[in-house]
Amino acid sequence: MILLFCGLIPAILPGKKNFIKFKGKGKHQENAINASRFRDMGIFNYWFRCVEKYAPWVRKVHLVTCGQIPSWINTEHEKLNIVFHHDFIPNEYLPTFNSNAIELNIHKIKGLSDKFVLFNDDMFITSPLAENFYFENGYPNDFLIIKKYPPKNKGEIIMSSSDFLNVSVINSHFDKKIKMREHKNKYYSPNYGRFMMKNFLNRKERLFEGFYSRHIPQPFLKSTFNEIWKHEEDLLTESSGEKFRAPLRLTQYLFRYWQLASGKFNPTHPKDRGVCFTLSTENINEAIKTLSDGTTQVCLNDTLGMNDFEGITNALKNAFEIKLNDKSSFEI
Repeated sequence: MILLFCGLIPAILPGKKNFIKFKGKGKHQENAINASRFRDMGIFNYWFRCVEKYAPWVRKVHLVTCGQIPSWINTEHEKLNIVFHHDFIPNEYLPTFNSNAIELNIHKIKGLSDKFVLFNDDMFITSPLAENFYFENGYPNDFLIIKKYPPKNKGEIIMSSSDFLNVSVINSHFDKKIKMREHKNKYYSPNYGRFMMKNFLNRKERLFEGFYSRHIPQPFLKSTFNEIWKHEEDLLTESSGEKFRAPLRLTQYLFRYWQLASGKFNPTHPKDRGVCFTLSTENINEAIKTLSDGTTQVCLNDTLGMNDFEGITNALKNAFEIKLNDKSSFEI
């Protein structure tokens, strides 16, 4: 199995001049170009310490970057593969400031295993993981729980409209009722606990309306990416061409939904997979507790609504340093 880290590394843009140039073209919502999508929280080195301590069985880390590399990283590490955007993203899409465009094309990375896990730079392993945590019997461990995702406000139009398109593609290729009969044990798995009732109550709906998700590390099959690109190349090409996140464009969640709808997964309970925090002064202490309370994985999400960036990031650095003060072999 290969573990993959992907995303826009904070504070490492494909050139400030390019950012300013393309920022001025077209119309972009504030949350697509906000500093929270690019700024450095100063905790990236702890990502490697977490992997080395809690998942030492990982064979390869593909670190995706737009061209710059953290000064502290050991580029000669035998498990590390530095991947630049131009190594796998077609030139016509570059430069890109759109993490969705990057993630839609990650299956093109040379040497990527068919079984890999997608991490973003704000997702951390926080307790020891067994080697079968992400995959068993050739399939990802995941949860299929039906859920509607109406946008809460106009600021969510990019995410909600993109998910609407993702689910529309799923309904174009899968008959929900047929798939529910074929994979009854996965739709109504006791592993979901009380969440299973959501699927039972939704059983008479003809179409998929949405899938419950958590912003946590996601196991994927590369073959899923190849299959969807074969069927939906036009939509994927349009989405890959956006310089910044845009409404009604496909995202990497499509690949997860495809795996779920096709039954290519093993049912697990959502809470066993980890938690996500949209960081704030109100929840920073709760987020820090997950570093030592047995939580498997945590996403420490920076957003444009973070009300004390310096105070919150300093608290995180201090907490990580207490927990993981020894450098990993990925650091110089």
